[in-house]
Amino acid sequence: MAKIIEINLENLQDYDLFCKKSQKNKPGYRNKEAWAKKRFKEGMKIQLLHVEETKGYTSRGFIEYIPGEFTWRGIIAPEYMVIHCVWVVGRQKGKGYGSQLVQKCIDDAKSLGKIGVAVVVTNRTWMAKKAIFEKMGFSVVDEYPPHMELMVFKFSKKSPNPYFVPESEKKFGDHLPAPEKKGITLYFANQCPYMVGLQDQLKEVAKELSIPYKEIPIDTVEKARACPHPYGTCAIYHDGKFLTYTYETKKKFIKMIS
Repeated sequence: MAKIIEINLENLQDYDLFCKKSQKNKPGYRNKEAWAKKRFKEGMKIQLLHVEETKGYTSRGFIEYIPGEFTWRGIIAPEYMVIHCVWVVGRQKGKGYGSQLVQKCIDDAKSLGKIGVAVVVTNRTWMAKKAIFEKMGFSVVDEYPPHMELMVFKFSKKSPNPYFVPESEKKFGDHLPAPEKKGITLYFANQCPYMVGLQDQLKEVAKELSIPYKEIPIDTVEKARACPHPYGTCAIYHDGKFLTYTYETKKKFIKMIS
């Protein structure tokens, strides 16, 4: 048996935010918790999938979504609800729970008078894949080559499409400083509790390669939209050039940089 529980300011301490839930007292989870508390006031919702297992109910998935005006993805989506993350893990995959979580977002968007639901998808890691949304009637309305697409579920065909923030509008200096010309530059947001681990990883890489390392926090929605990558939560640069938006192993980072 499974149930979906909406997490909010009132019950946050009774449940969890799923990612890094076993490390609630560690910096990564605490940073995400502080970030989430601010976003709840902007209309963000987190729906937690609770599944009954041998030892009782436990969280095995979640979906996080927010009004487009406040999204931390590099898109322009006014009046849409935007999905940040959706994830179901372990033995609970393949049981339709992911679709139930997405449907919950669609239902909420309708009840709140939104014109549809938008989501950034990828064929790589760290973000949702395309298949589940295609199955539920979403369609692609914009692309960010080579790995990103923007999909929507409209409540009316007449509604305007959301779109990726144009590169011409992502000028360093307006909201975010430019990356360093030497070494590693990490743009990061606490929207993802795994950022602390990434920070530690990149510090080790920089130390091993004897190169500079700099962190630039993404701590406002304006900075998230100005982020060099539409993920909006992470962008890694080396010697002033974009490297990746994903969390890789230390060995792979060294190989990518060397």
